[in-house]
Amino acid sequence: MLSISAYCCTPHRRYPSLPIESLHLKHVKAKEVNYFIQKNNMLSEKGSCAFDFRTNTLIIQDERHLIEKIKEFVEKVDKPIK
Repeated sequence: MLSISAYCCTPHRRYPSLPIESLHLKHVKAKEVNYFIQKNNMLSEKGSCAFDFRTNTLIIQDERHLIEKIKEFVEKVDKPIK
């Protein structure tokens, strides 16, 4: 049985009511975006952000409006280098 787990952290199980969203990144490393999100306090106290380096995917669990802000940020930075 193959198990896929996030490298950094996993979404909080103690907040099951918070939505979870995964974002597949094409041009930037999910690890770097995760680091930026954590360092710049883009999450609420209950929120969490994890990544899977094998699929280059962010896994975000937080309030809906904060997930939307993170998605907007990701759309801005996930661009090919010119």
